[in-house]
Amino acid sequence: MFVNKEMDGGVIKEKILVTGAESFSNKIEFKTNGRKSIAKRDEDGNITTKVVEYETNNNRKISDIIANIIFAIYCFFSIWRSIRNIDVGGASFSSSKKYIIFAAVWFVVILIGIMLMWFQGGKNVVKNHGAEHMVVKAYRELGYIPEISEVRKFSRIDNHCGIGKLSSLITCNLFGFLISYFLGLKISLFIIFVLASIIWNRAPFYYLGLLLQYATTMKPDDENIELALE
Repeated sequence: MFVNKEMDGGVIKEKILVTGAESFSNKIEFKTNGRKSIAKRDEDGNITTKVVEYETNNNRKISDIIANIIFAIYCFFSIWRSIRNIDVGGASFSSSKKYIIFAAVWFVVILIGIMLMWFQGGKNVVKNHGAEHMVVKAYRELGYIPEISEVRKFSRIDNHCGIGKLSSLITCNLFGFLISYFLGLKISLFIIFVLASIIWNRAPFYYLGLLLQYATTMKPDDENIELALE
């Protein structure tokens, strides 16, 4: 991880804000301020670290590509539906059922992502994911790079996890259904999309994301925490 850079007895420390992180089967990446810290464990168990300027990765994971495609389709359809009133297959999408349909679509997307996560990285990637959460939470609360024993005191479930962005879309669509069904108010799908993107890490919109993290994280071993701390 990054640390605070202020000269103290010859040791350089640097306080930073972690803006993102990503876990793989053999490495963990932390992102902040245009930089990326990468800790990787080789086949011999040795850990190498490096800090690089953050650049867009062209070799993105399949789950990311699928999510982005769905996002693009969703945005296009939402804007299109905002200015036109068209029946699809004989069923009007102005009815409250459209919210349930989109909630189901996003839930399927999440399930596909979770399955791909396990298929591509196995148990080690979800343990690294859990360690990533625990280390970031410990660092944010303590204000310094913690020891493994200190990291153990923190939960692997984090309301800042990226899965909350998709789960927020599900929750917002369910609220849209309730408002439409009981109050008769129609909310644009585009508005729901924008709202979910803004409040995704606010209660109660991240609750589903917290539950799903029990499938995307596991209690890490010391080796996983050590990798995240590097």
